[in-house]
Amino acid sequence: MGHQPHFPVKITTVNFIAKTAIKKPFSLDALAARSPFLASSELRRIPIYHDSVKFSIFTTGTVVCRAAQSFHELIASFAWLRGFLADFGLTFGEPYQIKNIVAVAKIAPRLDLAVLAPLLHTASYDPIRVEDEYGFERAVDAIVYYFSPERPRNTALIFPTGRATLTGFTSIASLEAKAIALSSQLFQLAREQTEILAL
Repeated sequence: MGHQPHFPVKITTVNFIAKTAIKKPFSLDALAARSPFLASSELRRIPIYHDSVKFSIFTTGTVVCRAAQSFHELIASFAWLRGFLADFGLTFGEPYQIKNIVAVAKIAPRLDLAVLAPLLHTASYDPIRVEDEYGFERAVDAIVYYFSPERPRNTALIFPTGRATLTGFTSIASLEAKAIALSSQLFQLAREQTEILAL
């Protein structure tokens, strides 16, 4: 069985969220006292930044990583943090696990979401107007598409431009496969009902 035809797909990862823990015994206060970060009586976590990647170390020793834009950047940032913690006699007690990958993808030409939404059985469409930080209203026009009703819930936010924000994935392979499958589904729908394509 051959591959299903689909619109050209371009995927760009924008955020890897990963989690691990520092080997016990661990004290956040002790680390804060010995590190170049400001401690306070209300200390619940230490934020650490490596380039654009953000780490949070919590009182339990849990380490959460956010904002790595690629798998390579994620690996490099954890390698840096491993070295940083080694200076304080600390090591990871477990390998890090990717908890979520967020990506943006071009999956179709311009779309008429009002026509498309009823044809996608695991989707919801409720365009709203929101106020931005400057007090101006803007329309948020997007379909929320669920790849599966079961959890983990892989989701695509589909915009009229034919772009989508994909979230809820723990592997690049799964994310790419689902993006191509969605593009293929839209391709088939467009062949049957050209009205879903906005001209």
